Amino acid sequence: MTAPVTRPRRPRRSREEVSQALIDAAAALFAERPSGHLTVRDIAARADVNPALIHRYFGTKQNLLRAAFATAQQRIATIVAEMPDVIDGAALVFHTSVTEKEFVACLARARLDGVLDDLAPESPAIAGLVRRFADERERRGSAGRN
Repeated sequence: MTAPVTRPRRPRRSREEVSQALIDAAAALFAERPSGHLTVRDIAARADVNPALIHRYFGTKQNLLRAAFATAQQRIATIVAEMPDVIDGAALVFHTSVTEKEFVACLARARLDGVLDDLAPESPAIAGLVRRFADERERRGSAGRN
């Protein structure tokens, strides 16, 4: 007689770790395919969690996609805020935006699919960048450097 086959138990993860795994999985999958072809089960499988946790932590798939979008925006905004000189660092800003492929793909897909139409049109990352450029331009202009 053979012993029953049991799956190894997943290590326990904190709420924050599970939430981040779900956000990362949602961003990656949303960048790959339209939201209509993306299921809660797909996201949960990519994150290696129970699908019920998406509803427990985020309420809806749309809220999870919003969280993924906001997380990517925050990463870009943080890099912009920490730059000592945003004008000299413009290449880094561009590079950062381009390397956030999931953010760019997620944004494009969201706009095409109309999934995030109810979000505020202003991105905190872009608003911060514009403020930094304006402040730096003014500072350099008043110092005589262009």
